[in-house]
Amino acid sequence: MRTANPNDIFVELVKTVEAIGVDGTANALKTARYEKLTLGDKKVEFIVKLTSNYFKMSLDDIISSKSKVGNRVHALKLICYYLNSAFGFQIVEISSLVKRDKGLVSRYCKELNAIKSEKQSHFFHKIFKTYDIAITEFQLQ
Repeated sequence: MRTANPNDIFVELVKTVEAIGVDGTANALKTARYEKLTLGDKKVEFIVKLTSNYFKMSLDDIISSKSKVGNRVHALKLICYYLNSAFGFQIVEISSLVKRDKGLVSRYCKELNAIKSEKQSHFFHKIFKTYDIAITEFQLQ
């Protein structure tokens, strides 16, 4: 397969804008990037399924809802934290995936990192143990 040069990419982008408009092109690119992150990566799929099963919530309930219900927010924080810390995803990639501002995603990651390093018992420590074991098993496959 031949690698496209930047000129080819630009020409295709211009043709797409002419065909479906600026908004349509932007939405198509966002959709393609989101699908690539969610469907194209086993790590994302693993963390999302682990979190969905743990909290008994669908991905749509976790990501699309704007509710501040505790379990939904905890689930979102865990997805962000583990994609970043265990699998090395960049904050901007996670931000795109979970449809949240990169500042918020960064704050979630820092918050859970601080909690994980605390000595005293915390709600998340039990979850960390469960996730760490599951992730280790996943990485050994």
